[in-house]
Amino acid sequence: MAVTIKDVAKETNLAISTISKYMNGGTVRAENRELIEAAIQKLGYLPNRSARGLRTSKAYMIGLITGRVSSPHTAAIISEIEKKFRLLGYSVTFATHEENGIQAKDYVDYMVERGVDGVISTPIGSGRDYLKSAVEKNIPVLLLEEHWGDIRTDCVPPDAGRLFGFPKKNPFKARMYI
Repeated sequence: MAVTIKDVAKETNLAISTISKYMNGGTVRAENRELIEAAIQKLGYLPNRSARGLRTSKAYMIGLITGRVSSPHTAAIISEIEKKFRLLGYSVTFATHEENGIQAKDYVDYMVERGVDGVISTPIGSGRDYLKSAVEKNIPVLLLEEHWGDIRTDCVPPDAGRLFGFPKKNPFKARMYI
């Protein structure tokens, strides 16, 4: 059976609230921090992302939809997106649309059903309707390298160096347009 925060609290004789505060980056006494870290190591505790998601109403998951990954440019952007979001505690679900709007729509719908916290996409020449389910559910959508004025999205322009200037708490608060 998986080790829980309750097990860590029992091992340390500290309150669950103290363990939770530590786990969420809060300040705890130095001696409590040492006890908690020792218990985590001893018990092999790993945070349960699903439990965290229930508490915060977030999935800590980003959907990334792009065309073919055959170019080094696209591969580098995807790699950096994944790294940046991993550092923020998010996982990235990845799909390629192959310039097929129907396939892209199916991927976006799948990601919305899974409760992603945001969708990042490269544009598709065949239309914009594929993002409709995310936009209608008020899920933040970020387009890479192109902005469409007729759909509510954020945009990162072709200058990929600016891509990594996401705000630390919520990367989708950046509003960058060409």
